[in-house]
Amino acid sequence: MPIPLGLTADQFAARFRGLLEKHSPALIRELREVLSKPIGEGVTGAHIEVFLDADGESGPSIGMYFDGANKKVDHSDQSIFPGRHLPIAEYVRRLPPFDPRYYSDYDFGALNIQGDVCKAWFAEWWWKAGGWSYPLKVDIDIHDGYGDGNGIPLAPGS
Repeated sequence: MPIPLGLTADQFAARFRGLLEKHSPALIRELREVLSKPIGEGVTGAHIEVFLDADGESGPSIGMYFDGANKKVDHSDQSIFPGRHLPIAEYVRRLPPFDPRYYSDYDFGALNIQGDVCKAWFAEWWWKAGGWSYPLKVDIDIHDGYGDGNGIPLAPGS
């Protein structure tokens, strides 16, 4: 059953943040694991990208993408290497849906609200996991420019 229509933008943001917060303990554990992995040779930075479901039928998809020369694609290699895509917080894909009319009403801006809330939530828990001192430059942004259009720097790199 979707979360019913009738919330204000502030209520929508608070409700979405509350749904994400239920997963914060799992996220901090996962981020601490990611941050402890050795970084392979040639990795120069990372970018976290949040993909939102334009219909609101599922929660966001979050991935960490590692940059550097000689990128490769190898789904069996679990190390950190240039070209590696690391899915993060896959459990938030199963968030309860919102009424689809939030998404069809472009004046409401559901995707912009979700983008900003998700970015802020992730950044907060990244830092709480110790990510500010991560040796790579890392930022987070919302795919397709949703939200305020501004990425958040998560780690300045060495």
